[in-house]
Amino acid sequence: MKRISIFLSLIMALNLAFGQVKYERERRLKSSDVPRKALNFIGVDLEIKQLKWYREESLEGISIEAKFKIDNKKYSVEFDTLGQLEDVEIEVNKVELPESTLKQINSILSDNYKRFKVLKIQEQLKGDIEKLDFIFSLDKKVYCSGYEFVIKGFSSDGLSLYECFFDINGELISSKKIVLNSTEHLEY
Repeated sequence: MKRISIFLSLIMALNLAFGQVKYERERRLKSSDVPRKALNFIGVDLEIKQLKWYREESLEGISIEAKFKIDNKKYSVEFDTLGQLEDVEIEVNKVELPESTLKQINSILSDNYKRFKVLKIQEQLKGDIEKLDFIFSLDKKVYCSGYEFVIKGFSSDGLSLYECFFDINGELISSKKIVLNSTEHLEY
């Protein structure tokens, strides 16, 4: 009886983790439309290239996002609408993840998708970070909350894009099917 209970709990958890949808819409913002607190966080001390601001609307709400490059690494810094830091995401390669974490993630993805291809990996940093330049002197392990994988996966539903979030040990936290905007209709 205990085994059946554990099995049903596992099935329900996987259904919750893999049953979500991600809808996101980004629109460019002028610097003058960005909260002062967010502008101050980014600062001008660093050699930031291609800084662009976005207003992001999703099922979770509205946020402000700065996207840029430093030393050929892509960064995404997300704020709430008042300019309070929510998280920092840094695009990384597989080889930058701990080997045991990557092995666990690959195992979970292989169990849930017939075939998959990793399109993007981002390391997510959260915590009490006051200035962007401070991030470069951090022990990132202290602030790393996990890894976001964007994959193209083939499952029983067919081929789709998914955003999967794993904790620092490689355990699946959430998986959301990415819903792309339809370009068949003109929006005015």
